[in-house]
Amino acid sequence: MNLEEIRTINALCRNNMNASATARALCIHRNTLTYRMDRITMDYDMDPRSYKDLKKLELIASESVKDYPEYTEVEEMPGKTTVACTNEQYETIISTIYEGWGSIQPNPRVATALVVEANTGLRIGDILSLKLNDIIQDRNRYRFDIVEQKTGKKRTFTVPDSVYEYLKEYCDKFEIGYNSIIFPITERYMQKHLAKVCDYLGYEHIGTHSFRKMFATKCYEASGNDIELVRRLLQHSSVAVTRRYIGISDEKVESVLSSCVDIIYRPK
Repeated sequence: MNLEEIRTINALCRNNMNASATARALCIHRNTLTYRMDRITMDYDMDPRSYKDLKKLELIASESVKDYPEYTEVEEMPGKTTVACTNEQYETIISTIYEGWGSIQPNPRVATALVVEANTGLRIGDILSLKLNDIIQDRNRYRFDIVEQKTGKKRTFTVPDSVYEYLKEYCDKFEIGYNSIIFPITERYMQKHLAKVCDYLGYEHIGTHSFRKMFATKCYEASGNDIELVRRLLQHSSVAVTRRYIGISDEKVESVLSSCVDIIYRPK
Protein backbone atom coordinates (compact mmCIF):
# COMPACT_ATOMS: atom_id res chain seq x y z
CA MET A 1 0.00 0.00 0.00
CA ASN A 2 1.12 3.56 -0.61
CA LEU A 3 0.87 6.29 2.03
CA GLU A 4 -2.34 7.74 0.62
CA GLU A 5 -4.04 4.35 0.86
CA ILE A 6 -2.70 3.75 4.38
CA ARG A 7 -3.99 7.13 5.57
CA THR A 8 -7.37 6.50 3.97
CA ILE A 9 -7.80 3.06 5.55
CA ASN A 10 -6.67 4.23 9.00
CA ALA A 11 -8.95 7.27 8.85
CA LEU A 12 -11.92 5.08 7.91
CA CYS A 13 -11.21 2.82 10.90
CA ARG A 14 -10.80 5.72 13.32
CA ASN A 15 -14.01 7.35 12.16
CA ASN A 16 -16.13 4.18 12.32
CA MET A 17 -16.50 3.99 8.52
CA ASN A 18 -18.33 7.33 8.47
CA ALA A 19 -17.52 8.80 5.05
CA SER A 20 -18.20 12.44 5.96
CA ALA A 21 -16.11 12.29 9.14
CA THR A 22 -13.31 10.47 7.30
CA ALA A 23 -13.25 13.07 4.52
CA ARG A 24 -13.04 15.86 7.10
CA ALA A 25 -10.24 14.08 8.97
CA LEU A 26 -8.25 13.73 5.75
CA CYS A 27 -9.13 17.29 4.63
CA ILE A 28 -10.45 16.06 1.29
CA HIS A 29 -13.77 16.27 -0.56
CA ARG A 30 -16.14 13.38 -0.03
CA ASN A 31 -16.04 12.65 -3.79
CA THR A 32 -12.26 12.29 -3.51
CA LEU A 33 -12.74 9.78 -0.70
CA THR A 34 -15.22 7.84 -2.84
CA TYR A 35 -12.69 7.75 -5.69
CA ARG A 36 -9.97 6.49 -3.32
CA MET A 37 -12.22 3.76 -1.95
CA ASP A 38 -13.16 2.69 -5.47
CA ARG A 39 -9.47 2.47 -6.40
CA ILE A 40 -8.68 0.42 -3.28
CA THR A 41 -11.56 -1.94 -4.11
CA MET A 42 -10.21 -2.37 -7.63
CA ASP A 43 -6.57 -2.85 -6.58
CA TYR A 44 -7.12 -5.16 -3.59
CA ASP A 45 -10.43 -6.82 -4.46
CA MET A 46 -11.70 -5.71 -1.05
CA ASP A 47 -14.25 -2.98 -0.43
CA PRO A 48 -13.39 -0.60 2.47
CA ARG A 49 -17.14 0.10 2.79
CA SER A 50 -17.49 -3.46 4.10
CA TYR A 51 -16.53 -3.86 7.77
CA LYS A 52 -15.08 -7.33 7.16
CA ASP A 53 -12.99 -6.13 4.20
CA LEU A 54 -11.92 -2.99 6.05
CA LYS A 55 -10.45 -5.04 8.90
CA LYS A 56 -8.42 -7.05 6.36
CA LEU A 57 -7.25 -3.84 4.70
CA GLU A 58 -6.29 -2.45 8.11
CA LEU A 59 -3.97 -5.42 8.60
CA ILE A 60 -2.39 -4.81 5.21
CA ALA A 61 -1.97 -1.13 6.08
CA SER A 62 -0.32 -1.98 9.42
CA GLU A 63 2.24 -4.09 7.57
CA SER A 64 2.78 -1.59 4.77
CA VAL A 65 3.33 1.33 7.14
CA LYS A 66 6.64 -0.22 8.21
CA ASP A 67 8.02 0.90 4.84
CA TYR A 68 7.28 4.54 5.69
CA PRO A 69 9.24 5.58 8.80
CA GLU A 70 8.01 9.16 8.40
CA TYR A 71 4.45 8.03 9.10
CA THR A 72 3.13 7.86 12.68
CA GLU A 73 -0.05 6.17 13.78
CA VAL A 74 -1.55 9.39 15.12
CA GLU A 75 -0.29 11.88 12.56
CA GLU A 76 -3.81 12.93 11.50
CA MET A 77 -4.58 14.38 14.92
CA PRO A 78 -7.01 17.14 13.71
CA GLY A 79 -9.55 14.45 12.87
CA LYS A 80 -8.94 12.47 16.02
CA THR A 81 -11.25 13.95 18.62
CA THR A 82 -11.48 11.04 21.07
CA VAL A 83 -10.43 12.05 24.59
CA ALA A 84 -9.53 10.08 27.69
CA CYS A 85 -12.37 9.25 30.09
CA THR A 86 -12.38 10.97 33.43
CA ASN A 87 -12.84 8.75 36.48
CA GLU A 88 -16.40 9.96 36.86
CA GLN A 89 -17.22 9.25 33.20
CA TYR A 90 -15.61 5.82 33.43
CA GLU A 91 -17.63 4.81 36.48
CA THR A 92 -20.89 6.20 35.06
CA ILE A 93 -20.46 4.59 31.64
CA ILE A 94 -19.55 1.18 33.03
CA SER A 95 -22.35 1.13 35.60
CA THR A 96 -24.88 2.23 32.95
CA ILE A 97 -23.78 -0.51 30.55
CA TYR A 98 -23.69 -3.16 33.29
CA GLU A 99 -27.04 -2.35 34.82
CA GLY A 100 -28.88 -0.70 31.96
CA TRP A 101 -30.93 2.45 32.30
CA GLY A 102 -33.94 3.77 30.42
CA SER A 103 -33.61 2.61 26.82
CA ILE A 104 -30.16 1.11 27.49
CA GLN A 105 -30.30 -2.67 27.92
CA PRO A 106 -27.81 -4.28 30.36
CA ASN A 107 -24.73 -5.55 28.52
CA PRO A 108 -22.10 -7.07 30.85
CA ARG A 109 -20.07 -8.28 27.86
CA VAL A 110 -19.42 -4.77 26.54
CA ALA A 111 -18.90 -3.38 30.04
CA THR A 112 -16.35 -6.07 30.93
CA ALA A 113 -14.39 -5.58 27.71
CA LEU A 114 -14.13 -1.83 28.39
CA VAL A 115 -13.03 -2.44 31.98
CA VAL A 116 -10.26 -4.71 30.69
CA GLU A 117 -9.17 -2.02 28.22
CA ALA A 118 -9.11 0.65 30.93
CA ASN A 119 -6.98 -1.56 33.19
CA THR A 120 -4.53 -3.12 30.72
CA GLY A 121 -4.16 -0.58 27.90
CA LEU A 122 -4.80 -3.25 25.27
CA ARG A 123 -6.38 -2.06 22.04
CA ILE A 124 -10.01 -3.08 21.78
CA GLY A 125 -9.29 -5.27 18.75
CA ASP A 126 -6.85 -7.36 20.81
CA ILE A 127 -9.32 -7.58 23.69
CA LEU A 128 -12.06 -8.89 21.41
CA SER A 129 -9.69 -11.65 20.26
CA LEU A 130 -8.62 -12.55 23.79
CA LYS A 131 -8.90 -16.04 25.27
CA LEU A 132 -8.28 -16.85 28.91
CA ASN A 133 -5.35 -19.07 27.91
CA ASP A 134 -3.71 -15.99 26.32
CA ILE A 135 -2.88 -15.06 29.91
CA ILE A 136 -0.28 -17.45 31.28
CA GLN A 137 1.29 -17.93 34.69
CA ASP A 138 4.99 -17.11 34.64
CA ARG A 139 6.53 -17.92 38.03
CA ASN A 140 4.78 -15.64 40.52
CA ARG A 141 2.85 -13.52 38.03
CA TYR A 142 0.33 -13.65 35.23
CA ARG A 143 1.27 -12.14 31.87
CA PHE A 144 -0.07 -11.75 28.36
CA ASP A 145 1.17 -14.08 25.65
CA ILE A 146 -0.29 -12.47 22.54
CA VAL A 147 0.74 -10.69 19.36
CA GLU A 148 -0.87 -7.30 18.81
CA GLN A 149 -3.02 -7.23 15.69
CA LYS A 150 -2.16 -3.66 14.73
CA THR A 151 1.60 -3.64 15.30
CA GLY A 152 2.55 -7.30 15.04
CA LYS A 153 4.51 -6.87 18.27
CA LYS A 154 4.50 -9.53 20.97
CA ARG A 155 2.90 -8.41 24.23
CA THR A 156 4.17 -10.08 27.38
CA PHE A 157 3.41 -7.48 30.04
CA THR A 158 2.22 -8.48 33.49
CA VAL A 159 -1.51 -8.84 34.05
CA PRO A 160 -2.36 -7.75 37.62
CA ASP A 161 -3.87 -10.55 39.70
CA SER A 162 -7.05 -8.55 40.21
CA VAL A 163 -7.54 -8.20 36.43
CA TYR A 164 -6.96 -11.91 35.84
CA GLU A 165 -9.39 -12.86 38.62
CA TYR A 166 -11.93 -10.39 37.25
CA LEU A 167 -11.73 -12.02 33.81
CA LYS A 168 -11.82 -15.54 35.23
CA GLU A 169 -14.87 -14.73 37.32
CA TYR A 170 -16.60 -13.38 34.20
CA CYS A 171 -15.69 -16.52 32.22
CA ASP A 172 -16.90 -18.81 35.00
CA LYS A 173 -20.19 -16.95 35.29
CA PHE A 174 -20.92 -17.22 31.57
CA GLU A 175 -19.33 -20.67 31.15
CA ILE A 176 -16.61 -19.50 28.75
CA GLY A 177 -13.82 -22.07 28.31
CA TYR A 178 -10.08 -21.35 28.41
CA ASN A 179 -9.79 -21.85 24.65
CA SER A 180 -12.86 -19.79 23.75
CA ILE A 181 -13.04 -16.15 22.70
CA ILE A 182 -14.09 -14.23 25.80
CA PHE A 183 -15.90 -11.46 23.93
CA PRO A 184 -17.34 -12.83 20.66
CA ILE A 185 -18.51 -9.46 19.35
CA THR A 186 -17.21 -6.99 16.75
CA GLU A 187 -15.56 -3.61 17.24
CA ARG A 188 -18.43 -2.08 15.32
CA TYR A 189 -20.92 -3.51 17.82
CA MET A 190 -18.83 -2.15 20.71
CA GLN A 191 -18.59 1.28 19.15
CA LYS A 192 -22.31 1.50 18.39
CA HIS A 193 -23.34 0.41 21.89
CA LEU A 194 -20.87 2.78 23.56
CA ALA A 195 -22.00 5.65 21.32
CA LYS A 196 -25.62 5.01 22.32
CA VAL A 197 -24.73 5.05 26.01
CA CYS A 198 -22.62 8.22 25.73
CA ASP A 199 -25.37 9.94 23.77
CA TYR A 200 -27.82 9.01 26.53
CA LEU A 201 -25.43 10.31 29.21
CA GLY A 202 -24.56 13.46 27.26
CA TYR A 203 -20.84 12.63 26.92
CA GLU A 204 -19.02 13.87 23.83
CA HIS A 205 -15.78 12.64 22.18
CA ILE A 206 -15.83 9.32 24.05
CA GLY A 207 -15.03 6.18 22.05
CA THR A 208 -13.42 2.82 22.70
CA HIS A 209 -10.01 4.51 22.47
CA SER A 210 -10.96 6.71 25.44
CA PHE A 211 -10.44 3.80 27.84
CA ARG A 212 -6.93 3.05 26.53
CA LYS A 213 -6.14 6.76 26.76
CA MET A 214 -7.44 6.80 30.32
CA PHE A 215 -5.07 3.93 31.15
CA ALA A 216 -2.16 5.78 29.52
CA THR A 217 -2.94 9.03 31.34
CA LYS A 218 -3.14 7.29 34.72
CA CYS A 219 0.18 5.51 34.11
CA TYR A 220 1.77 8.80 33.10
CA GLU A 221 0.64 10.53 36.28
CA ALA A 222 1.39 7.57 38.57
CA SER A 223 4.93 7.25 37.17
CA GLY A 224 5.80 10.87 37.87
CA ASN A 225 5.34 11.89 34.22
CA ASP A 226 7.60 9.17 32.82
CA ILE A 227 6.59 9.37 29.15
CA GLU A 228 9.10 6.70 28.09
CA LEU A 229 7.52 4.19 30.45
CA VAL A 230 4.08 4.92 28.97
CA ARG A 231 5.50 4.57 25.46
CA ARG A 232 6.74 1.10 26.35
CA LEU A 233 3.39 0.12 27.87
CA LEU A 234 1.51 1.26 24.75
CA GLN A 235 4.24 -0.12 22.48
CA HIS A 236 4.35 3.07 20.43
CA SER A 237 7.17 3.66 17.97
CA SER A 238 8.38 6.87 19.63
CA VAL A 239 7.88 9.15 22.62
CA ALA A 240 6.51 11.82 20.28
CA VAL A 241 3.69 9.50 19.25
CA THR A 242 2.82 8.75 22.89
CA ARG A 243 2.91 12.41 23.88
CA ARG A 244 0.50 13.31 21.10
CA TYR A 245 -1.67 10.27 21.79
CA ILE A 246 -2.43 11.18 25.40
CA GLY A 247 -2.27 14.93 24.82
CA ILE A 248 0.13 15.57 27.67
CA SER A 249 3.47 17.30 27.45
CA ASP A 250 6.40 15.85 29.32
CA GLU A 251 7.35 17.14 32.76
CA LYS A 252 10.00 19.56 31.50
CA VAL A 253 7.55 21.24 29.11
CA GLU A 254 4.93 21.49 31.85
CA SER A 255 7.50 22.97 34.23
CA VAL A 256 8.55 25.56 31.68
CA LEU A 257 4.94 26.50 30.97
CA SER A 258 4.25 26.99 34.67
CA SER A 259 7.39 29.04 35.28
CA CYS A 260 6.52 31.44 32.45
CA VAL A 261 3.20 32.51 33.94
CA ASP A 262 3.25 36.16 35.07
CA ILE A 263 -0.25 37.61 35.47
CA ILE A 264 0.16 41.24 36.48
CA TYR A 265 -3.35 42.53 35.88
CA ARG A 266 -6.85 41.33 36.70
CA PRO A 267 -9.95 43.26 35.63
CA LYS A 268 -11.89 44.68 38.57
